[in-house]
Amino acid sequence: MPPSTIGPWVPTQRTIHDVSWLVTLAKRLSGWVLHLRGWRVVGDPPSDARFVLVAAPHTSAWDVPLMLGCTLQVRLRLHWLGLATYFRWPIAGLLRWLGGVPITRGPAAQRVQEAARLLADGGPAVVAIAPEGSRHRVDRWRTGFYHLAVTAEVPLVLTALDYSKRTARFGPLLQPSGDLAADLPVIQAFYADVQGRHPERQGPIRVDEPEPPSTPETT
Repeated sequence: MPPSTIGPWVPTQRTIHDVSWLVTLAKRLSGWVLHLRGWRVVGDPPSDARFVLVAAPHTSAWDVPLMLGCTLQVRLRLHWLGLATYFRWPIAGLLRWLGGVPITRGPAAQRVQEAARLLADGGPAVVAIAPEGSRHRVDRWRTGFYHLAVTAEVPLVLTALDYSKRTARFGPLLQPSGDLAADLPVIQAFYADVQGRHPERQGPIRVDEPEPPSTPETT
């Protein structure tokens, strides 16, 4: 596989959401686990069928299964980007079935264009991206999530896993203006009081300007 490609993945990739009784079962099981752990979903995803879901803060490997459990509760058909190194036997098929899309590292601008393929066919598609780019503390967010939404002409939906309140929160829908500096205060305000599983790994929400499109992040 060339180092700058996503895939193989096509919009028709079969996932758990294609089997209605499994979705119902997974929804009940995940709801039971979330209730047992004291978690609840706050807010609802938008009615829009196509958007980029901003998943932050990302400080723990537990964020991914927790995110999947919460999105099952609202029956959100989600695709998430993960490093191709995770998509190995014997779990590669399971990860794809749960909506995972393997990606490899490559030139930032090209990666944004390639990630836009996930939203290009006009059908229902929600792509989750963690802008921090790492579970460890970083000094700035990568901006691939923003440039992907601009390129694909879809809105952003801000979401947060707040471990201090044990809430998975759906925030506002943000139609990117194309001026990240102008839109950034809305994003910063939403995450101002959100605490990740490891607060010490949670860095500031800032970007370098001007900055070329960066790599859409992995989970």
